[in-house]
Amino acid sequence: MPLDEALGIRPHQNSSDELVRLGCLFSLFVPYELAAWLLGQFSGLQVSASSLWNWVAHHGQAALAELTEQLAQHQAGQPIEPESLDKHLAALPLLIAADGVMVPMRPYPKTAKGKTVWREVKVGVLARLGTRLTRPGQSAPQLLQRRVVAILGTLEQFIPMLTLEAHRQSVESVPQVIWLSDGGQGLWRVYRQCFAHCASYP
Repeated sequence: MPLDEALGIRPHQNSSDELVRLGCLFSLFVPYELAAWLLGQFSGLQVSASSLWNWVAHHGQAALAELTEQLAQHQAGQPIEPESLDKHLAALPLLIAADGVMVPMRPYPKTAKGKTVWREVKVGVLARLGTRLTRPGQSAPQLLQRRVVAILGTLEQFIPMLTLEAHRQSVESVPQVIWLSDGGQGLWRVYRQCFAHCASYP
């Protein structure tokens, strides 16, 4: 239908993109039952927890497919479209930090039964810091932009994701790149392999 096309409504679509986006965002931070209640409070509409689960699964699979395609293009040497930044952000140093964090996992899918299993998730943060004046007139750091990558996997799986996002953040053209990490040898291998040519560190 012409009106559906003008509104961006796809065939058999029952919920607006805005409602689905809000429901998925709630579901990232709270259980599905609570997310459904919050969505109802904000929108006045009743959406079941199972619908939210389906929305998250659908968009998660789509995001994973997009990421997989981008990683393949990056590893094939194809140029990566950088994120659009205003001049002020683009002129700031890019801080890249990496670490491994232990996360509790359910031993069996879709059930809380069984003893908790702790597994390491490798996390990378790419940030730009500015400064702000406090009430006493002192200068203090201010986080102006942050991008996060994380994976439940090996360093060999983590490195392509981190370098992909670094190229999105124009790592080769920023005025300064600062690497932050603890003493883990694996993470410093990431630095030497990916950023030693452009990074400085304290």
